[in-house]
Amino acid sequence: MPSVEEQRSLREQVSHALRAALVAGELRPGIVYS
Repeated sequence: MPSVEEQRSLREQVSHALRAALVAGELRPGIVYS
């Protein structure tokens, strides 16, 4: 059985990772990252 991570789309995975980084203070809102 595939894990939950494998079932999510790439877009969902990226969205989750960015949200987690914002909450953890690793990224700041309003800053453009490339």
